[in-house]
Amino acid sequence: MEKKGGVLVTGGAGFIGTNLVRTLVARRERVVVLDNEFLGRISNLDGVDCTKIKGDAADAKLVERIVGRHRIDRVAHFAGYTSAPMYSNDPKSKILENFEQFVTVLDAAREHQLKVVYASTSSFYARSPKPFREDAAIVPATPYELSKYIMEQAAHTYQHEYGVVARRVSRTTSASSTGASRTASRRSSSATATRPGTSPSSATSSRPSSSRSRRAPGARSTTSGRGRSIRSTR
Repeated sequence: MEKKGGVLVTGGAGFIGTNLVRTLVARRERVVVLDNEFLGRISNLDGVDCTKIKGDAADAKLVERIVGRHRIDRVAHFAGYTSAPMYSNDPKSKILENFEQFVTVLDAAREHQLKVVYASTSSFYARSPKPFREDAAIVPATPYELSKYIMEQAAHTYQHEYGVVARRVSRTTSASSTGASRTASRRSSSATATRPGTSPSSATSSRPSSSRSRRAPGARSTTSGRGRSIRSTR
């Protein structure tokens, strides 16, 4: 039986990333963390049996090396600017950086048939009538929401043109006392168009969702070189 590959977690030293990494390692996954330490610190994962790399998810050559060297077959993408206040100054550069990082991941997925999970936001529905519904109209009204909207459009394009099917998650809450992430609502849906007036889940996928599940990766395998910390050269 062919062994599954490793999991690359971009932004893996941040809040969501570290909780996911710990969970995957506990499930005996081979995990590679890529983080530029803008928000998180790789030291947050001290003692966790994974490969840690300081670098940027927008660095296509670095991502390509990681995918090849560590036999990556799944990516959890949590890199980028993660809250609305971060966009207050210079929103253009923040949106462009988020887009570049995500498209780099999608392009690697296209080249290597990777499975992708990425972080979106439930803020899309802030102006929708209550109770909130995932098929409510999408009207981005802040640079943060626009950034996430663009990411979902990119995911749809890569699915339509190249067969890359991504899953999105949103609305994570605080960590438990043991450090494990508790998720109030983990909305996963196929990467589909989110035109104004249309929700991500209301459009239909061109491929069955069962063919490429994008929920939290679940392979069990072993590898050498765990726990190593690598500083990227650019």
